[in-house]
Amino acid sequence: MDPIRVIMLGATQSGKTLFLSAMWQKLQWPLDPGFHLETTTADGYPDNASRNKLDRIYTHLITQEGFPPGTALGSKANYRFNCNVQSNQVSYKACDFEYLDYAGGLLSGESLQDEDFELAVTEADVILGLMDGVRLLLAMGADEEAKEWVSQELAPILVRIAATLRTAKNRPLSIHFVISKWDAIGQLAPHLTLEHFRNFVSEIPAMQALLSLISPTATVRLIPVSALGSSFVHMDSQTIEDNDGHSKIVVHTRKRNSAESMTAPIPVNVEIPIACSIPDVLTQRLAELSHSKGALETKLASASETRVTFAQKLSGIRVPVIRELGQWLARTEEQRRTDALRTLRERHSQIQDAESAFRYLVQFCSILRDSFEREEPHSILKRGKL
Repeated sequence: MDPIRVIMLGATQSGKTLFLSAMWQKLQWPLDPGFHLETTTADGYPDNASRNKLDRIYTHLITQEGFPPGTALGSKANYRFNCNVQSNQVSYKACDFEYLDYAGGLLSGESLQDEDFELAVTEADVILGLMDGVRLLLAMGADEEAKEWVSQELAPILVRIAATLRTAKNRPLSIHFVISKWDAIGQLAPHLTLEHFRNFVSEIPAMQALLSLISPTATVRLIPVSALGSSFVHMDSQTIEDNDGHSKIVVHTRKRNSAESMTAPIPVNVEIPIACSIPDVLTQRLAELSHSKGALETKLASASETRVTFAQKLSGIRVPVIRELGQWLARTEEQRRTDALRTLRERHSQIQDAESAFRYLVQFCSILRDSFEREEPHSILKRGKL
């Protein structure tokens, strides 16, 4: 099965690299039940260089003043992860992810060839956009510098994506906009909820244009995340006046020392984009197949049409399993939740190869996705229709 391709986009200092390192920190350890990640090369060998790099970034984040540097301007970074499921102390590979991290300044500069970016978007299964939560918060409060950031850094990236989608033959199937530093927002503006941010983001003209060009079947989410959790960083703010007499909010960040808090950093919601992407992508690929010609078995066996390329990606997963997963994902959220615990226990006990691990992973992630959307009903920017 080919990797699920994720393209990460965001303005400079939006937190893409930190998000990836926090996701790695939370998901590198085997979870039972659940899934875990393993860094790997394109050839399937362990990628210790990427593993060490992500570890260093997170260690810097929690031990040093300031924040580690992100992706260098004018460059992009690739990370590949095996997504594994552990059962009876044995790990089985269920699928893998490939992350392409574009430097923020790269998308607005002249150094990026249009065809390079367009190819990356059209080949991506998932778009993961990072938004600096504190800057969004300040922009919502009419801070002039933050409003300038929205118009000059965030909006051009949204426009660039929208322009690419306008002409793309293949469009991403799962799109998430991650609001970083959610722990800071809880300290600086505890009265604000995800609904407030959803309303603000939805009013950005570039976002409206982007949503209008997304595939009708794609769901677009707004996901609040924290790389460190709620007890590791202390933040406060003060309002000052600049030389022109305009009010400006200054945010101060200070990492708590061990005397103040013995709480270890605990990333929050960093696993949600992966959990949403797996059932999203599979559901829509199956829908594409079912809206094509003939029975599912015929479509999976055929590779003559462009739309059937996903069938080749699923090589090794037998047709009855694919059909079963399609039926599971077609259930309502309530039906899945009612049957969840019994089904997951049974599936977990039956894991013995990559196929059974994949089947379990899809069901586990669909339940995790349902739970998140139930807790955060305003996370949906656009609900896809199959």
